[in-house]
Amino acid sequence: MNALYIIPILAILILVHEIGHFVTARLVGIKVEEFGIGLPPRLFGIRRNGIIYSINLIPLGGFVRVLGEDGKSFDPGSMQAKSRLQRTLFISAGSLMNFLLAFVLMTALVGIQGEARMNVYVSEVQPDSPAQAAGWQSGDRFLTVAGKEVTSVDQVVAITEEHAGQPMPVTLLRNGQTVETEVVPRENPPPGSGRTAHREPARGDAQVVGTHPCEGVAKACLHWVFVQHVGDRSRLERLLRLSRRGQAQQSDEQRDERGDRPHRPSLRR
Repeated sequence: MNALYIIPILAILILVHEIGHFVTARLVGIKVEEFGIGLPPRLFGIRRNGIIYSINLIPLGGFVRVLGEDGKSFDPGSMQAKSRLQRTLFISAGSLMNFLLAFVLMTALVGIQGEARMNVYVSEVQPDSPAQAAGWQSGDRFLTVAGKEVTSVDQVVAITEEHAGQPMPVTLLRNGQTVETEVVPRENPPPGSGRTAHREPARGDAQVVGTHPCEGVAKACLHWVFVQHVGDRSRLERLLRLSRRGQAQQSDEQRDERGDRPHRPSLRR
């Protein structure tokens, strides 16, 4: 069903596009013969000031028909009789209107939703871990850690490192209610485990899911989700180094398979 949304979206984009052509044609003096909503065949239309305003059968956007667009008319009001600048404005007006529509919609979304901010959540708590002892649950949202407001995974990790072996107050939001907890991060966590979780070689401690706002004009209305473990930083760095090394090795192997060698130009007589 979601795929059907493309129909009204395209209809609006095309209609706004054609409105741009219509308005620009009137401004530069190009005679508009017909402005139609929908695509032919025509259901009905009315003529005003020499322009036919029509409603058409196929409800997908619209169209503008101007004098001279077929290249056969060179009357003063035809498109062919206008200067290059005027024709360029007329042709590009539709695309400019689509850009303007996108800007207006994104500005409206920012105004309605407000500026987006990153939130950090507990995704999973390992059994017999400091996080479980503190009463953390999956879906809890971090508000403050050690009295500091947190909006990123890196902040949670850094503060946890600073409080290794010390009681650390953590304020969570659970089902709309504020929950005050206290956790004691491990001073010497086992290899492959973090300071607040039970040892598990293949995984970190509590998974944290955050939403990161996109950069640019639409940063307050577009987001992506990423998952990161709050655990041993050295383990994460080691995995990243191994990943880069594997990518470099794969690139070398691909060059060997292609047989890339220095090219020597051939001499032809």
